Amino acid sequence: MKILFSPFYNTNNRYVSIIIEILKNCDFEVLPLKKIFSLSKTNYVVLNWVVGNTFMDFIKLLFLIVFIKIKKIKIIYTFHNITTHDKINNYWRRLSELITFKYSYKIIIHNNYSGKYINKKYHNKTVFIPHPNYVNEYGKLIPTEHNNKLRLLFFGLIRPYKNIELLIQACSQFPKDDIELTIAGKPCSEEYQNKIKNF
Repeated sequence: MKILFSPFYNTNNRYVSIIIEILKNCDFEVLPLKKIFSLSKTNYVVLNWVVGNTFMDFIKLLFLIVFIKIKKIKIIYTFHNITTHDKINNYWRRLSELITFKYSYKIIIHNNYSGKYINKKYHNKTVFIPHPNYVNEYGKLIPTEHNNKLRLLFFGLIRPYKNIELLIQACSQFPKDDIELTIAGKPCSEEYQNKIKNF
């Protein structure tokens, strides 16, 4: 069975490659979405992060959905973020989201909180699938000495909406010998990187 997947590559996040590998291990043939124009038959299109914030983003998405529906392919939409990373929630983003929900065969959510955000009329097509883990995706785990110190790791894109300051503040409530926080990832700007370092 063929699945078209978008995006097919993501250099900032291993999520895409993990999901594609899982699908391939389940005997699906996974291809990039651009193959939709040359393939005669495919069963599903899996869309991630397709919702944009501008009129042109909306038009591109609308064209894509119409084309997919004309070809009688079922859309599976993975709903990742209630708000965008940059907290832009304008009219075009919301309209794009509603259209994607409406024309999706299934909507995948990775946490139950996201399900509360989706309109009740789409709950029958919502499927909860736990988020894949990233163990060994960024290198092997480094063994540490056994003691009672609590070790916490935050990793991923370092952006203000993730509230890393709150995590640092919570950790500062413990004695320094009892807790160790590691923050690893790509900051959104040098200014924010310095803010986190000096927090």
